[in-house]
Amino acid sequence: MKRIKNRIIASNLIFITAGLGLLNFYFARDLFISGSNISIAVFTILFLVGLGFLARKDIKWIKWVFLVIMIIGLFSLPQILNNLYAKPMVGIINLIQTILQLAALLLLFIKDRLVEN
Repeated sequence: MKRIKNRIIASNLIFITAGLGLLNFYFARDLFISGSNISIAVFTILFLVGLGFLARKDIKWIKWVFLVIMIIGLFSLPQILNNLYAKPMVGIINLIQTILQLAALLLLFIKDRLVEN
């Protein structure tokens, strides 16, 4: 029997969303004219990488922090939908990030499972 570790899959999904955030730097260059926007974007990506690292290390409380962050992040859903019209590529990437982060969050709350080799 082989154990499927949900925390590893979840952390990989979180790392992918951080990578997509870097890709958004390219597609939303005009948003990064001010230093504060750049700092917020860099902080967010570093925060995601840290979150993914802590999830991979099986830090139990990180799923609760991630849940709170996701709930707060749901308030930005109208902005994501607005991006779909104003900047379609940025909006699509944001939507993919949200879906992947929701999947990662669910995986952090689901127990690992055993599968046959």
